[in-house]
Amino acid sequence: MYSLVIKDTEYQLPEDFTISHWKEITKYDISIPFNHKKIISVAFKIDYDEVNIIPDKTVELLIAFISVMLYPQDSQLKKDYMGGDYINLNGLTLGKFIDLEIHLSDGINKGIDKLIETLWGIDVTDEVKISGVWGGINTFIDYRNNLYKNYTNLFGTDEDGEYLKVEKDTTSVDIKRIWYDIILTLAEGKFLYIDKVTDKPLISAFNWLAWNKDKMEKEQEQLKKNDLQRNNRHI
Repeated sequence: MYSLVIKDTEYQLPEDFTISHWKEITKYDISIPFNHKKIISVAFKIDYDEVNIIPDKTVELLIAFISVMLYPQDSQLKKDYMGGDYINLNGLTLGKFIDLEIHLSDGINKGIDKLIETLWGIDVTDEVKISGVWGGINTFIDYRNNLYKNYTNLFGTDEDGEYLKVEKDTTSVDIKRIWYDIILTLAEGKFLYIDKVTDKPLISAFNWLAWNKDKMEKEQEQLKKNDLQRNNRHI
């Protein structure tokens, strides 16, 4: 275990963060240097006055250390974790996918508890550590991004041809409304069909939406051609 010595006081540095501790730290943007000493204080539970005397080079090293702990990129998917089983992405229902999308739209800091609960089916306690779940969270994010790229006719792309995830001014409330509209489209506007729709396989729902959108666009194009032909006959 690593330690940090400040004015003859030795502080043991944690090897991992609980989810509640992780959320407390990530309230501060680590990319902003002004936040670095506050982040060190919160991450290592050291009084801010003590942190304030740490040399700048040491601050840089500590921030690099914290960054690796906060976002452990080498963390692998743990299908069995804390008594829970990772969700079967290939068997994902529309309803579960929408739940996960809404949790993400709240922001990873706010939505991480719900993400973990939905992905593994477990309660988030102090036994749950960020290193144990980060790989699984990234696995889902990669899955959903690839899924959207396969349905660009539904969700669009940005200038580089990549999936346009969320507009900057889109709020969590907007996301919920968008998905509710999609559910009602699949349910043909009938409230009693909502549960049946959300229990459908995700891919089946997306395939139908893509087919329906393509059908409507072709119908609209045909109407425009018919109108043009009628107008030409009257010239």
